[in-house]
Amino acid sequence: MNIQDFASLRAAEHAEVIVNGEVFDNWETVYVQWQWLQPYPVFRFTCAEQLPLPSLWTQMQFEPEEECQVKLAGQLAISGIILVRQTAYDATNHGVMLQGVGLQWRVAHASHQSKDGNFDNMSFIEMAEKILAPFRDTVWYVPIGNVPSDKFPHAQYNAGEPIWDFFDRYGRQIGIRIGSDKYGNFLFIGDHSGDLAGRLVEGQNILSCNAIISVERWFSDIYLRSQENGSDDVNGREASEQEVHAPGKFRQYRPIIIPNEEPVTIKMLEERAEAEKKWLAGTYVNVTIVVQGWICAETGLLWQPGDLVDVESPMALIMPAMVLAIQTVTFTQDRAKGSLTTLELVAPWFLNDVNDVNLDNVNAPTEGDNPAKINPDAPQNPTPPPMKDMTEADIQIEEQRP
Repeated sequence: MNIQDFASLRAAEHAEVIVNGEVFDNWETVYVQWQWLQPYPVFRFTCAEQLPLPSLWTQMQFEPEEECQVKLAGQLAISGIILVRQTAYDATNHGVMLQGVGLQWRVAHASHQSKDGNFDNMSFIEMAEKILAPFRDTVWYVPIGNVPSDKFPHAQYNAGEPIWDFFDRYGRQIGIRIGSDKYGNFLFIGDHSGDLAGRLVEGQNILSCNAIISVERWFSDIYLRSQENGSDDVNGREASEQEVHAPGKFRQYRPIIIPNEEPVTIKMLEERAEAEKKWLAGTYVNVTIVVQGWICAETGLLWQPGDLVDVESPMALIMPAMVLAIQTVTFTQDRAKGSLTTLELVAPWFLNDVNDVNLDNVNAPTEGDNPAKINPDAPQNPTPPPMKDMTEADIQIEEQRP
């Protein structure tokens, strides 16, 4: 995108709420947030005018329960529903606030109606299609990457359980994340390769940055324990005392045991162990960056959760550059600060992104044709630092690491 096109998009950064073909865009403040791993995006708008009331107030008769579209800079940000309309006034001022959510809200906290809640011998996608069938006119699902097709030998929907909780409970069993998009779909996020959307550079387009590097959720060993209903093929202790192990990232002995909530096959238990290993390791980095405007300069589109960004901030990060994944995007606008985007960035694999991005070693570039290079000029075979004062137990644990 050239500079002129980008400047034109920035100049057109205004928010619109469209209900039944009627458009309202005279907002005092704008707040739109999309978290990739949450049930639905949210929005909040306010407007205020001094009395006497202009004609726009008679036009803005939006009511809770009405479906709407939220557009930012002319691009769709949310297909949603208005939940709250609040009006406040005094002798000289009149204000209105609208709050709403994505269409997935209609489903996420609802319950599936079933006499027995039995989903035995069904895959995750088959269960999801059965549950979402009554809502298909407005809400459906989109698979991202590889969603395993393994069939659950035993699966049970608990009476009164929110549908989102059911998806999350069984998604974990096969290592997928559950999220939402701006169109009203649920996202079933398996292993995938995201797009490199843009660059965030200290001293250039980063207005502010808050970076947290933490090993608080790291463990040396991750154990998943479960039990399966006995059968002719699997019975006795083999069924009642299942356990799988995955090595963690923490160098010193610090194990964690995770009880599996559902009776699953040993293959599914292994899939979850690898997923928990990946997600725990992904808590290593969390970066919040604020940029001016709502548009990513490289794509000409609104910033999108799930995309990758190349972050260069030597002052904030351990490494001079990292490729991180966008987990949350928050668009705001007011008279004091104008249009801003706040990006919450995490390790790519925390979102099941399998791009070969190494956050542990500044000298380890990515492999293959992936454009998301951390440090392409670094040596290919760096010498690891010597291990100091390790006990015999520490050495044995270290030798077992892949």
